[in-house]
Amino acid sequence: MFNRVYVYNETSKTTQNNVAFNIHPYNKGKLTMLEISIRTRAKYDSLFIKGFGIQPTNREVFVDTKIKEIQQAENTSNTVLLLKPKNNTIYDEEETFELTFLFIIASLGSFYSAAAGAYTLLFGSSKLLPWGLTQKYMCCLNLRKNFEIEMATHYVSKAGIPFADNPCELPKGATIEDRVLILESVLRKYYLDTDFFAELNYIVQQNQKYKKKFNIK
Repeated sequence: MFNRVYVYNETSKTTQNNVAFNIHPYNKGKLTMLEISIRTRAKYDSLFIKGFGIQPTNREVFVDTKIKEIQQAENTSNTVLLLKPKNNTIYDEEETFELTFLFIIASLGSFYSAAAGAYTLLFGSSKLLPWGLTQKYMCCLNLRKNFEIEMATHYVSKAGIPFADNPCELPKGATIEDRVLILESVLRKYYLDTDFFAELNYIVQQNQKYKKKFNIK
């Protein structure tokens, strides 16, 4: 049973490779000749590693063996084991795949997702998470403070602070309508894409004009 093999490559460096599980039984009392040849197989952990030109790290060596038994003399009980290299060639096998259109689209999508995720983490998302790591901890602290002051000027009113003050305990003179207007303004500017609602409002107005023009009830 072979456990490991040393391979000399073209750069005169020796690399140790583990050999795949192998067992070669033989009969006693005979001359057994094992012709061996070395075969290496390289696999990629994922298709993206191959697509980006990274060398595979999952490499395994196989020992291909051809067993020949030669009958010895009848009065001889010794067992002779002869190892003979089949040739001096090492066969390299490397996993391949076709660079298809779907693989290109998937690679671009993965790259875009990774880039978008990194950008959101560092700089935030204007509609979901306005502040990223750079604004919170690393830089732009003065700009953030000025922005907070501007936010307080526009959105802190007699109706209270949105999402912070209890709407059931409004100050004297404040109405729930004032609170709703502030919430709509904050959501429209920083969190929600309201273009669809604007288009929906335009369609409703056009329908009302059409009904009024043709006197449709």
